[in-house]
Amino acid sequence: MPPRVYREIFKIAWPVVVANLIRVSFFTIDTIMIGHLGAATLAAVGLGGQILDMFSIISSALSVGVLAICARRKGEGRVNEVYKTLVNAFILAILISLPASLAMALFPKEILSIFKVEESVLAEGAVYLSISALTIPLFFIVSTFDSAFRGVGDTLTPMIVSSISGGVKVALNYLLIFGKHGFPALGVAGLAVSSIFASILSLLMYFAIVYSRKFEIKRTALSGILDLALWKKIALIGVPSMVENFFSQFARLLYTYMVAFFGTTVLAANEIGIRIESYSFMPGFAFSVASASLVGQSLGEGNIDKAKKVFKEASIIAGSIMFFAALIFLVFPEYLSRIFISDPEVVEYSALYLRIMAFQQPFLGIYMVCAGGIRGSGDTKTPLYISLISTYSCRIGLGYLLGFILGLNAAGVWLGGLFDFIVRSILIYLAYKKGDWCKIKI
Repeated sequence: MPPRVYREIFKIAWPVVVANLIRVSFFTIDTIMIGHLGAATLAAVGLGGQILDMFSIISSALSVGVLAICARRKGEGRVNEVYKTLVNAFILAILISLPASLAMALFPKEILSIFKVEESVLAEGAVYLSISALTIPLFFIVSTFDSAFRGVGDTLTPMIVSSISGGVKVALNYLLIFGKHGFPALGVAGLAVSSIFASILSLLMYFAIVYSRKFEIKRTALSGILDLALWKKIALIGVPSMVENFFSQFARLLYTYMVAFFGTTVLAANEIGIRIESYSFMPGFAFSVASASLVGQSLGEGNIDKAKKVFKEASIIAGSIMFFAALIFLVFPEYLSRIFISDPEVVEYSALYLRIMAFQQPFLGIYMVCAGGIRGSGDTKTPLYISLISTYSCRIGLGYLLGFILGLNAAGVWLGGLFDFIVRSILIYLAYKKGDWCKIKI
């Protein structure tokens, strides 16, 4: 592999890993601070967070479409079209997010009452959700900027922006949640207010970056800003990805529902295992972003051979890194589990979860890279079909068969999850070899 391509992959991937580590660290600090306000507040924020997370599924339609188009235009050398794509996506983000934001701001209690929670949780959650509603348009817009920069191969800028705004958010949380240094003690409202300020800061930084004309994406003169054909193109690429994320999220709920049948101890072990495993996803996601960006750019350049090399080498690197994660899960599962809890029974089940999921790590790395590359080419339907087939046949179907019918209990359900990504990696590799992705026109 030419050293230049090898360097390009790592240049794009490492800031994504760092950004995710920082994000997880800040989230952990936020959780600790909210935890000091009591169980009801923590539950309210967790519930509100789940509702807000649903909007990330909708925003993925924009994000994936913008990344694929910007990557292709960068490869083609059509710099003006990159900026035009960003501007149109910006307008779309506002139009899509404002109705949802308004509904959440006006009817927070009605939305939360679906979950049948205690009145104290409902009251705190309504406060958090009504204020956090203002962050939804900001989240959509910032995600659009993130995707555009990643599409042109600049992941360092989103890393810096998210790190600065995340640091400011943590500082504001401390001041506004607890009322330190003369600030009012707002409790859960302080968490929401700090999120708004942090999102505004991210947006202002992106505006300054684009208007400075010193970065990959520059403000350029446009003869016509609105381009409905471009809106359609973003939707055609992005909507299948949104549908994939929706059904994947629904499958995760079903999967958790099955695990919950085996009791609180097993459910707690499952959650701990997922939290530990999430750290191993970071390199896979990072190389997935690199693959999406470089495959899109390579196709824009008309260099299919380079695109294939990106697939191959990024898969090898991600698979190798996640193989080492697998070894850690196999050798030290109890030690990792005890970081989160001391209950010996929970630790035992969590260790079993990690040992089972250790075998999926290399396959997961390969799948994430190949799926990212295929999405970067503009083909988002293939990953959708593969995800639907594998998730519902293996994770849900096989998991139910092994866990409930054959009597393997929680281990059987977890084995279904393991085979999900083994099958996905095989199917996505076959899709890559078939080569339809390199014929996509954007």
